[in-house]
Amino acid sequence: MSQNFKNWPIVTGLTLVTIPIMSMYIFLFVDTVTDTLPGEMIPNRFTLEHWSFLWKNIDFWSLNLPHETKQYVPRFLAFIHIIINSNSLSFDLPELKNEEQFKISYWPTQIDLTALADILNISLKEIYKLNPGFNYWQSSPDGPHQILIPVENDNYMN
Repeated sequence: MSQNFKNWPIVTGLTLVTIPIMSMYIFLFVDTVTDTLPGEMIPNRFTLEHWSFLWKNIDFWSLNLPHETKQYVPRFLAFIHIIINSNSLSFDLPELKNEEQFKISYWPTQIDLTALADILNISLKEIYKLNPGFNYWQSSPDGPHQILIPVENDNYMN
């Protein structure tokens, strides 16, 4: 008889710790299957609306996304399709050398991009093309003060 009751303090302690945890899991589950207003404890009605992701066909086209993403992702998917199916589309991809084409160049302060284009002897359009994060004629005053430049123009930055 004493062997059966030897672990009762451990069992009691684990039960006291587990009951609040289980009650919170039950509350969270009930909250997902009901339409309860914030602050109410008693559910108004039961619904499976919060679980609809299990049976609805959710794809990229039905998501509520920012305008830029809705334009960018289809173009990126089309690009991937062209790369993968280049042979069947009669599209010859150029051979690319497995060597560094661009370098990240760092500087201590904000810089005028037009002056940088003159220093590097490349067009301002190419700077914007390589660094799409630059939206103005100068880099951000808060940084980061870095720019992607072609390798052949890296010697101007040292």
